[in-house]
Amino acid sequence: KFEGRAEVTKGRATIYKAADGKLELRLTDLQAAAGDGLSVMLAKSGDRGSQQVVQPGTLKGEEVGMLQAGSMEQRYMVPAATDLSTFSTVVIYSKQANSVLGVAKLEAF
Repeated sequence: KFEGRAEVTKGRATIYKAADGKLELRLTDLQAAAGDGLSVMLAKSGDRGSQQVVQPGTLKGEEVGMLQAGSMEQRYMVPAATDLSTFSTVVIYSKQANSVLGVAKLEAF
């Protein structure tokens, strides 16, 4: 479940694996601040960059897409080369404000 950082953020982040082996990140029941330039990233759970305010360049992870404003159900294809064993967290991040809006532990389905 998402935990809010700079903004109230709620919902779930789940990884689904299709029969063909492709991975999809789904954000469900999402309630997050609307805004331009919000990224959805995979990050390590202990990443110091997943705190509320981050210094530019300190958030390490893999961007999977831009947050779709106003949608409670969102889907993102995870690049095939992504090693999910190194990522356990999903982060909603504002590049402009250098802030993390919300963080969720990944759930497998």
